[in-house]
Amino acid sequence: MKNVVITGSTRGIGLAMAVEFFKAGYNVTLSGRGGQLNDTLMNSISSYKENIIYVQCNVQSKDSIQKL
Repeated sequence: MKNVVITGSTRGIGLAMAVEFFKAGYNVTLSGRGGQLNDTLMNSISSYKENIIYVQCNVQSKDSIQKL
């Protein structure tokens, strides 16, 4: 299975991209500034829960990007 990492993927274009990758069978690492995915978002993508990894990341921080 293929993997993809998408920054800023908890809303907008990033989330739309993540959903398309899920549909194509990818594992997707979602990232955003929040400590965890909110319940509304998790409910909307729950059918892909086996293919999701969430990593908190602020792309303005080098340390945060390295952890991602």
